[in-house]
Amino acid sequence: MSSTMEILSNILSNPEATREFCSRECHQDNLYCQVKTAASFFTRASEELSWNDLIPIMQSSAEKLTKLYEGNDAPDDTWFGLVLLTLWPRSVVFEPWYSESLLKAYCMAATNQIHAHGLEGLIQAYSALSNELMANHLASLHNIITVHLLKEKKIRSDRLIALYTVLRPMQALYLSNERRDDPLPYDAWHNNVVNEQVNLINDYQHYLAFTKGRGDVFSLARFPFILNAHSKVSLMRAETKTLQYSVQEPISFLPPRPFHMQVHRDSLVHDAIRNVANAGPDALKRKLRVSFIGEEGIDEGGVAKEFFQLIVRQLFDVQYGMFTIDEDTNTFFFAHNTPASVEEFKLVGVLLGLSVYNGIILDVRLPHVVYRMLFGMPVRLQDLRGAIPSLYNGLRQLLEMPEELVSSLALSFCVTESNFGETRTVDLIPDGASIPVTGANRHEYVEAYLQYYLVSAVQWQFDAFAQGFTSVAMCEAIKLFRPEELELAVCGSPVLDFHELEAVTKYDGPYSKRPQVVEWLWELVHKEMTDAQRIKFLSFVTGSGRAPTNGLGHLPFKVVKNGDDDRRLPTAHTCFNVLMLPEYSSLEMLRNRLFTAIDNAEGFGLR
Repeated sequence: MSSTMEILSNILSNPEATREFCSRECHQDNLYCQVKTAASFFTRASEELSWNDLIPIMQSSAEKLTKLYEGNDAPDDTWFGLVLLTLWPRSVVFEPWYSESLLKAYCMAATNQIHAHGLEGLIQAYSALSNELMANHLASLHNIITVHLLKEKKIRSDRLIALYTVLRPMQALYLSNERRDDPLPYDAWHNNVVNEQVNLINDYQHYLAFTKGRGDVFSLARFPFILNAHSKVSLMRAETKTLQYSVQEPISFLPPRPFHMQVHRDSLVHDAIRNVANAGPDALKRKLRVSFIGEEGIDEGGVAKEFFQLIVRQLFDVQYGMFTIDEDTNTFFFAHNTPASVEEFKLVGVLLGLSVYNGIILDVRLPHVVYRMLFGMPVRLQDLRGAIPSLYNGLRQLLEMPEELVSSLALSFCVTESNFGETRTVDLIPDGASIPVTGANRHEYVEAYLQYYLVSAVQWQFDAFAQGFTSVAMCEAIKLFRPEELELAVCGSPVLDFHELEAVTKYDGPYSKRPQVVEWLWELVHKEMTDAQRIKFLSFVTGSGRAPTNGLGHLPFKVVKNGDDDRRLPTAHTCFNVLMLPEYSSLEMLRNRLFTAIDNAEGFGLR
């Protein structure tokens, strides 16, 4: 035991000694091996020694290391010392001597090293960690940020600057995670206190100054991995609002005029294209107001929502010809051969951009690869898994089968497609029909097939769609998003907390006193409905089975009495998120009528 204590005390206090010990133990001068050796030894030591034995060693080591890394002569090999921090027991994270002194000193040293040598050294050092160790270290960095901010009664911008030395190594940790085959979820980097208590809109003004070359200004937005999708949407809307006021001439103190879209119900697509073409890019970034020609009513949000539901339903109808649907994933992708026009695909992109700006969740089920493509990211074979899993499985099987069997499939570098009732053959490479697929060239075949199916076969369709989207959503804030977060902004969050929804639900008229039928309603929702039925219920009332980016607790939702006839089914006004609920005589009657209604409602957004 004494040997273990001596070794532990020595290596915890001296990163150079640690590397020598680990190199000797694993017989390699290799960072991955050394970190794993250190982790193995730390685990063994924690099993052999009691907590009372470990604490004095750790505290003593922390004092030595703090002095070492706070000094101007901090060793260049800071990377390995930082990695060692992740190997300490997770229970140490909240010890003051760890988080308040040692970890901060390490972060300062790491930031200095990043300034001197760039991020790559620390990224590579972190790549040697297991997911568990990476998660532990991330938790300790989050703790510094959270403790620092919670100490402030009012969080000032100048106090945020102190977080810079924590965010830099956290950035390296994030980038290292992005290179993994099995990464931690991206939202593990979101910090709740930052997203909920910091005035991010004020902070974002510093970021805009930085992007315009006005010095090396600190801003949390320079580290977008720490911000969640809702925060980024808020920043995008704030930036757009600022732009709206800047072009509002000559009476700039008045609020910007809305973008007023006037459409006929029987010619939605044609009228929408005309409105967009006549509006110009600045108008598209204003608050949207919709009116149906020949109908009275002021749009307070409900009319615009109804417009989106109707036009999305039409454009994504497979019979309309713009999109195909995969039956396994229930997602839509651009039709390879389509009678639709460039203007129609551009309109779809405009609608997605308008929905984000106006806070309207769309029932648009595009595969994740479409959002990656909007950010200019290359397509990958794994992208097919979420778009056309049957094709993905076929191509994977081709790559994994014995090499000698590939030729027996009699494949060539071409594909056969149906084009308005006629079959045509398309070469994947020049003269592809005459080039057989073999075990030697199958990887080239899969890559060519992937590029054709997801890129070249839909190039003009996607380009028009992307042009429409960027005409509305192109601003600095959009660059902060990940593809997953943009998808959340368009389609909403799949995380559904119906207790949050109940807490914000409003009741009209006789239901304002929450009679028995209201209690029965929430009893069914919370205790009897399956997850699938809850999604159906939400879609029945709101037109979407998803929540806003900040959760169901921020969704306007109302329950209104609609008579007391047991024979009547519940109905809904999806454009206003209103459930019209008869006052049923029993729980059994409510269960029967409500489940009948949600099971038979039309499924693509609007009853």
